[in-house]
Amino acid sequence: MIEVEYYDQKVVKRHYPREVDSLTGRLHFHFDADPNLFLVKNNIAIHFTIELDKNYIPCNGFASKQFGKTEVAVNSQIIDNSNSNAHYMLADYLTKLTNYDPQYVMTAFQIEGYYDEYNFETLATDAAKEEIRDGRRPGCFVNSDGNYVYELIFLPTHGFFLENKPLPLNTDLSLTLYRLKHEFSTIFIGSDPNDKLPAGEALKITDAYAMVEYVSSTSLRNHFARIKSKPISYKFNDTMIKTMALPKGRKQVQLLNVTGGNTPAYMFFGLIKTDALFGSDAFESTNFSFHQDLTQINVTLNGQSLHGYPQKITNQYPILPYWKFQNALGRISQSNLSYVTSMDAYKSNAIFAHEFEGEEISQGWLSFTFDFNKPLDDDDDYHIVIWSIVSVKLTIDEHKQVEKTLL
Repeated sequence: MIEVEYYDQKVVKRHYPREVDSLTGRLHFHFDADPNLFLVKNNIAIHFTIELDKNYIPCNGFASKQFGKTEVAVNSQIIDNSNSNAHYMLADYLTKLTNYDPQYVMTAFQIEGYYDEYNFETLATDAAKEEIRDGRRPGCFVNSDGNYVYELIFLPTHGFFLENKPLPLNTDLSLTLYRLKHEFSTIFIGSDPNDKLPAGEALKITDAYAMVEYVSSTSLRNHFARIKSKPISYKFNDTMIKTMALPKGRKQVQLLNVTGGNTPAYMFFGLIKTDALFGSDAFESTNFSFHQDLTQINVTLNGQSLHGYPQKITNQYPILPYWKFQNALGRISQSNLSYVTSMDAYKSNAIFAHEFEGEEISQGWLSFTFDFNKPLDDDDDYHIVIWSIVSVKLTIDEHKQVEKTLL
């Protein structure tokens, strides 16, 4: 971390996307190198506008759910190319859930389309749905067609962007965000199915641009002058995502050898309806609500249960998973925290967690076992989503060569 008391130079540049393909492709930005100023990559703000049909409301995370696969390049060298179709929105969901106070997310990140902590389709009454519907149209302009215009700003949450050190002089950066169909980011609330938007199309994005800070100071110039003798290094967390369908017709579901290799620093996983995961305008696409029939979870590494597993769940009350989730994030007995996720909110976002610390072995195959009160039937079409958080280091040398290694 670089301590900078002040910048003696600061410029905010507006970059327009090289490509904007709302229906079939991607949003591509190239942030030019500067010979005199350092690019501040952790404060890139991307602005765009979406007109949403009056028969729809946005899902929470409306901005991030416009995008799936991502590609990041430094000096034209690709440092990340996600392999999951919904990678960006799932990574952003976990970033918000694990790094921020829920109340903070619903206020500070309203600019990104985070409005509340509810899954709309699970609300029990029409009055509750009406309240949430209105809350997800916060001061939106209503045009002559009765549609709602959303103006959004989001900060990319890829691990490299979250690391706080600026880029060296004369270093360029590019970000490509591949679009998702509208079913990932919207919920249909109309009464006539004929009023639905065309299936499988992305929402149209207009007025897209990125605001990027370029700065300089004595401290920064001295720090980056070291590049002539030693590459500049950046340490951050990468998020790897894997999904797998749960087999039906069994009370005990075993997923063997799901991921292998070196163990990550952290692992999170959750169960989600298949339709939601692959985009449906009837579900929030990050509805990881607690499965009421789930009675036990176990995770093994090379056949041996991880510390804290198996976890038994009684009375439909996942107190052990809740405790382990909070403990993995270091939130237990922290008096300086003003607010943490309540049990009710956790049951709407039932993400299971493990920190790999003090394990006897550091590599192998991870397997998952879920016990249910009754066999999963055709109405229980679920997937598991697994987030593996790995520590990496990226270096940039004086010849602009980039190297990325696992720590």
